[in-house]
Amino acid sequence: MEVLMSALSAMQDKTQHLENSLSAETRIKLDLFSALGDAKRQLEIAQG
Repeated sequence: MEVLMSALSAMQDKTQHLENSLSAETRIKLDLFSALGDAKRQLEIAQG
């Protein structure tokens, strides 16, 4: 039983780490798309 509890705890830690990593990746992607949108607007303004 102790081995199962230890394995479960390890899996929960890995899951939490994965969720944090994915969350950080999503934030980076959102920032990139926001920056791309800003650049596109600036270009459209500059081109008239």
